[in-house]
Amino acid sequence: FKEQAGFQAVVTRGKASAPSPQDGATMAFNIKLSVAGQTLDMAMEMYFWPYGNAEAQVMFSGPGGSLNSNLVGETLKKVDSKLVAAEKAN
Repeated sequence: FKEQAGFQAVVTRGKASAPSPQDGATMAFNIKLSVAGQTLDMAMEMYFWPYGNAEAQVMFSGPGGSLNSNLVGETLKKVDSKLVAAEKAN
C-alpha cells in the first residue's frame, strides 16, 4: 500500500492464468491505482522459462479480470513452439 498526495497504489499477489512452458516460473499481480479520483484496476502476469542457453520472458497486462487461461495459455504455447521451430531451423 502506498499513498502520497492524492495517489494510492495497492499491489497484491495474483494467480497465474496458465502454467509456464518448460517447467518455468510465473509471477502475477493485481494492481489498483487511484489518482485524483480516477481508479485503474489491472492485472499483470509474467512467465519465464529456459530454452537452450537462453531464457524466454513473456509479460501480459490488462484490465483486472481480462487475462484468462485461454488467452494466456494459447499465447505461451505459440511462443514456445516458435522457439522450438527457430532452433530446428538452425
